Amino acid sequence: LLLYAQASTIDIQRATAAAQLAATAIDSARQVAQLHLHAEQIEERTRLREIQVSRNLIRGVIDSVPMGLALIGNDGLILAANRALSDLFGFEPAALVGMHYSAALGPWHESPAGRSFRSGATERFRRTMLRPDGAQVLQEIASFPLFDAGGRPHQVVEVWEDITERVALQTQLVRAEKLAAIGQLAASIAHEVG
Repeated sequence: LLLYAQASTIDIQRATAAAQLAATAIDSARQVAQLHLHAEQIEERTRLREIQVSRNLIRGVIDSVPMGLALIGNDGLILAANRALSDLFGFEPAALVGMHYSAALGPWHESPAGRSFRSGATERFRRTMLRPDGAQVLQEIASFPLFDAGGRPHQVVEVWEDITERVALQTQLVRAEKLAAIGQLAASIAHEVG
């Protein structure tokens, strides 16, 4: 009575039809919201699957590299390591992650990674060591700093390469060149004496 000057009657059929339309609209809106939610969930699962595939691909590539690789934080903690490096020290790659450099790979303050954090430059170092199988190998260790936005090294990639064979071949080559030079000298002296 307050809104209308005269009392009006309610048409029950129209009110019922309007209520049914409203209920159908609300149900349709709920179904659309559920479809959006399902689409977002499917999209998120697809993204996670793509990330996992990409991560597995990168892990496969890194583990197939024959040189040892380690990602090291500025506190000396090993953040990632590949199979070649973990095999060199007799660990599983996952076991190296989270270990301090000194506990797994050698003295931190003498390491190329430690030096790279101090100098901000690539560092190289040679180290003779025993493998878990007892063989003595010569490793060339190089560290490459990764810089943050302020230009300071925040992580270092360290690469371990077994150069035992290469050094042995270079030594043999130097010996062969010396013997060839001695042979030429001897031939020259024999020629002069003759």
